[in-house]
Amino acid sequence: MTWTAVSDDEARRRWDHDLEQLSGDGLLQSFGWGNYKKTQGWTPVRFEARSAQARPVAMAQILVRTYPGRTVVAWCPGGLAGPIDLWSSDLLDRIATVTRARRLYLRVTFSRPGADDDVRYLSSRGWARPRSPVGAPMTMIWDLSETDEQMLAGLRPNWRHNLNRALRRKLRVSRWADASPAALGRLFDAMGAYKKINTGFDVSRLTALLQSLERRVVIYGCEDEHGAPLAIRAAAVQGTSAWDLLAATSPEGRRCYASYAVFWALARECRALGVTSYDLSGVDPGEGRGVYDFKRGTGAREVRWLGEWEWSTSALLRHGVNLATRHRSESGLP
Repeated sequence: MTWTAVSDDEARRRWDHDLEQLSGDGLLQSFGWGNYKKTQGWTPVRFEARSAQARPVAMAQILVRTYPGRTVVAWCPGGLAGPIDLWSSDLLDRIATVTRARRLYLRVTFSRPGADDDVRYLSSRGWARPRSPVGAPMTMIWDLSETDEQMLAGLRPNWRHNLNRALRRKLRVSRWADASPAALGRLFDAMGAYKKINTGFDVSRLTALLQSLERRVVIYGCEDEHGAPLAIRAAAVQGTSAWDLLAATSPEGRRCYASYAVFWALARECRALGVTSYDLSGVDPGEGRGVYDFKRGTGAREVRWLGEWEWSTSALLRHGVNLATRHRSESGLP
């Protein structure tokens, strides 16, 4: 099977349709996600492998940054759509050719359940686990195919208790069809100041995200009785799948459990849109215990991904990327 590059114009016309037909999901491999990452300094390049009947059997969107000396750092979030044995030297050759790389570093994050056969396949072809991973090692999948009563029964007792606390208050929870990036940014700023963290979401980045994903984004907000925003939660919806995208709660919202009310409303809206599987987009019980406990409280099942793997033409380049990644993580940057 031979990999070929897909032009931007062609990808704009059919990439997401082919991706959905092939895998049924794949936010991080979508055309819109590639456009969003373009605003963050990455250049998306796209490849596909087709069958003898001209049907796509595998697809991969690679995000690229080029440095002096034609040194290329590439990242494939979500991993390829299609059989893992098509993640091959032929694809690496195509990436190197299209990017004109003299030295190439490639990291892939496979958003598929880990399997021993897949680990052996990657290891046998020179891939290794990176010393400085970027994302969480696992996720949780919330089943939205059930009724309200079944979903409520599936909540852990403390989560259900806090949801009831929120629902008894005079909170206004509604879908924000035309959410203002500035209003979202103020909530992220308030949360960042309270937690003393860099959330990484300023107005320009929020604007780029909403514009790139367009109608896929569903946002719910929670306000107090005076109309002051307390919390927001957003998901990206594609077919029967949804991915947790944005979440922010002000200090006042924490005190009235607004995050529980807004997440419950968002989940019900996604279900009404036909979503049956909601990916909570990464959990790390070691580094992010609070987030882990909140997501676990929904009753979602844990899934450990095949996760991050790296390959490079240069051991020195591999070391440099991992060093930079660790520094970025320790600085609290996204």
